Amino acid sequence: MELSQLLQEAFDLKNRMEASDKLSAEAKARDYRHHRYDFECLITKFGQKFKEKESKSAKDLSRSSMSSNPELEGDPLEFLDKYQVIVPDLTKESINVLIGLFDGIGLSTTNFNYLALFRYFHKMKYR
Repeated sequence: MELSQLLQEAFDLKNRMEASDKLSAEAKARDYRHHRYDFECLITKFGQKFKEKESKSAKDLSRSSMSSNPELEGDPLEFLDKYQVIVPDLTKESINVLIGLFDGIGLSTTNFNYLALFRYFHKMKYR
């Protein structure tokens, strides 16, 4: 998965959240359950990029996938289960932090939940 695709998914999620905010409370709660799942998938896909960074060629990158690391396999909810307490709440601000990773400054956040998740992804890379 390309980084530009991750960025697009983050923008799409933000737009879907904004559309859900205009709905009734019941519809908004229903939609946000799906948005939360999509948010955790996005975090998991971002974590996958930490593993791919070591690959030297495009061929290696295509082979490097979530299935090559048992901790990244399966449902993102299972992957993040033991780290659920540090997954940031789903808010527009938390989506903006992910979107902000792609600007010129990169990770310039004081959101310690993200920093802890990225530290975990980095640790997985060197196992």
